[in-house]
Formats: sequence, structure tokens, C-alpha cells
Amino acid sequence: TLEPGGSARVTLTLERGASLAGRVLDPLGRPVARARLELLSSRTTPASALTGSDGSFAFRAVPTSVALLVARPEERRRFVLREALELEPGEARELSISLPPERPALTVATRSDDGQPLPGASVTLLSLDPGIPLRESAESDVRGECSLLDAVGIPATLRVQAPGFRIFEAELDPVP
Repeated sequence: TLEPGGSARVTLTLERGASLAGRVLDPLGRPVARARLELLSSRTTPASALTGSDGSFAFRAVPTSVALLVARPEERRRFVLREALELEPGEARELSISLPPERPALTVATRSDDGQPLPGASVTLLSLDPGIPLRESAESDVRGECSLLDAVGIPATLRVQAPGFRIFEAELDPVP
């Protein structure tokens, strides 16, 4: 806190960052162009990159503790892979990241206690596997149905909310 006309001296010490580079490959080992990578750390703002035509990516000035999230090119907002990394200051790490095969979608049918479809129900699926950052939400259609992409086979929590009804929540291990 400074009084009017006061002054203060601040010393900033910058920590040397690491660098992170590599390639994103599909399940058959081929490069994936335009996949989205997001680098998260509690110490900096998020950094994002798209892979080149050869699947390559690079980040500079990376904090020592980060999470790297990867999304497929066709769904850049839906992350399918999460990797926690611990780096040393000044380290230059090369990674080869293989995207998992796309999993089938989970179809959810919402019904009232008398068996009638529940349109407009909010359906959410949250992965319980820290390596799979799936957080998918959808609203049921007029038939009371919706699909949650890339979901079958992972451990997750399913949550359904509809106006006038009690919240339904179930842990699925794995999602059928």
C-alpha cells in the first residue's frame, strides 16, 4: 500500500522455462494435422497450438508443472487426451502423442416415471479417468434422446437433470 506521492521498489525474479515439442499421431501412427493442444498450468495463462501438416507442435517458455490436453482436428473443443508433465527449468522435451481410437457414442434416452419421453433434459457425462478429460453435455430432443460422443468404454459419471424431476446420477465403469 502506498500513500499519495510514495514510492516502492519491486524485484522480479523470472524462472527459466522449459520447451516442449513433438508430434501428434493417429492410432495407426500417421501424423495428425490441425489437432489442438492446450497447455495448462496454475502459474501461467493457457497456451494453445495447432499441429502442422506433419503433426508437429512446439511450446516455448513452459512452466515446470503442466497439463497437456489434446483434441482431434474435427472437434477442437472436445479434448480426448490429458497428460500431466513435470519438466526441469531449461529442459527441452520431445514427445510423441498417440490419439486414442475414437470410441462409440453413448445414446441416452430420458423418460418420466410413466415412461413418457423427457425432451429438454440436461445430460452430462464426466470422465473419472484423469488421462481422458471428457466432459460432454447434451440436451434431450423431442423423443427424449441425446448422444454423447466418444464415451463408450471409459469410467464416468452420468448426470441427468429435468425440470420437475429429481436429479439422476450414476457412476458407470465402464460406460456401456
